[in-house]
Amino acid sequence: MQALDVLQRYPEIASALEDCSRSKRWWVAVSGGADSVALLHIVKAYLNQIVTGPPDDLTDSAQPGRIKPPSWHTTYKTQSKASLQVTGSVEASKGSQRQFPELVAVHIDHQLQLQSKRWSEAVAAHCATLGIHCEVHKVVVEERGQGLEAAARDARYRLFESLLEEDEALLVAHHLDDQLETFLMRAFRGAGPEGLQAMPAKRVLGKGVVVRALLSVPRRELEPLAESVFPDYIRDPSNLDERFDRGFLRSQIVPLIKQRWPSAAENVGRAVTLLQQEFSALHPESADVSRAKTGEPVCLLPADHSSEEQCRMIRAWLKTWGHYPPSHASLSEFVSQIDRAKNDSIPILSSALYRLKYYDEHVYLCPASDEYMAPIVEQEIALNQPLELPLGRFTLIAEGPGDAGSIRVRSRYPGERFALDPKRPSQPVKRLLKEMGVPPWWRDQVPVFERDGAVIGVLDRLVDISECGADGGLGLVNQIIWRPHSHLE
Repeated sequence: MQALDVLQRYPEIASALEDCSRSKRWWVAVSGGADSVALLHIVKAYLNQIVTGPPDDLTDSAQPGRIKPPSWHTTYKTQSKASLQVTGSVEASKGSQRQFPELVAVHIDHQLQLQSKRWSEAVAAHCATLGIHCEVHKVVVEERGQGLEAAARDARYRLFESLLEEDEALLVAHHLDDQLETFLMRAFRGAGPEGLQAMPAKRVLGKGVVVRALLSVPRRELEPLAESVFPDYIRDPSNLDERFDRGFLRSQIVPLIKQRWPSAAENVGRAVTLLQQEFSALHPESADVSRAKTGEPVCLLPADHSSEEQCRMIRAWLKTWGHYPPSHASLSEFVSQIDRAKNDSIPILSSALYRLKYYDEHVYLCPASDEYMAPIVEQEIALNQPLELPLGRFTLIAEGPGDAGSIRVRSRYPGERFALDPKRPSQPVKRLLKEMGVPPWWRDQVPVFERDGAVIGVLDRLVDISECGADGGLGLVNQIIWRPHSHLE
């Protein structure tokens, strides 16, 4: 069994990879199990066949289902991390250059098995034989009422989200049998139309996207491939642990279903695809993928929509961000609280994995706890150097020679007032921060910057900058750069 054989039989893989081929980087999630090992080799084979051209039997246009040869020429470039990058030029009318993604493997050590360190080393070593750099990251799995299986997934995807930058894709090895298991678990839990769509082929994750290129491929095609290229691939006993819902389905329920209905996975996969297409046709509007100024994903909730329409919008929005929506009863109650809320109240819906908060016509997607909202430790800071604070990374940019004086950062004082514009009178912090788009739960973490005891900036706004370095001998602070954190990372 070879990776090109799988590519030949399932042209949907090439289509999915081509769809995200303009990404700057492909992160391939490699647990070391058969599925992810097979994915890594399939992705590498896809890139190789772009470089060298696929075999003749893959290019015969008279044979349906064959891989169509790409219309560009490519060459490999060696990276400093020994990662693989493909650079290509497309023969376009304007002669534009096309850059192919850098390929990097990522392995997550959940530290739940005694042999997890050995597994990480084996995965990194196998990637090295392919000339692919592998980043190994450890995560701490904390159960907060959602179960160990869900907690591990949550920790894993927080790490993935922290890695993804703009125009980057995470390739994961979910396949046809995983889709069947997901559909069954959601059906048994009473999911609605959104939940029964199971896993989409592509979704947003943080600044990038998650791509599932193997959703049409059954497990039986992937295991022989993994066996042929990496006989010692990882066999995690937790995958069949019947204490977990998916393990119980995989070891007990699904074999019985397939015994009665051998094509169950293919048929459910087709049904899920049809359901996704039908749902998209009925609800063509795209879910909001914007973020608040403070970093949280936000969804505008129009007040003139019915409660049922608002619930549907929130479900679709959560799915876009990769979160399973709360129960119908919980979400309906949350929307009802929004309808009754007064100006100074903040309706909240809590779950084990996240919290929804409503403020100023928007629903915010927030972490399940407030552990990340640590108070600001008053301290002296350096200019032109990044500073990590609860609200993100801040850098005070200064130009010109001379001493900029003592620059410190602190939280606001009770009752403090600011005048960011010398032509306007000072105003209370509450009003000022509302104008700046800061929700109430962040207002005690807003940084105030001082130079020699005088306030020079609040958040990313400078006070009257004409007074900073006005004598020409002091360094001029002329900008505050703020990069908010994605607080679900």
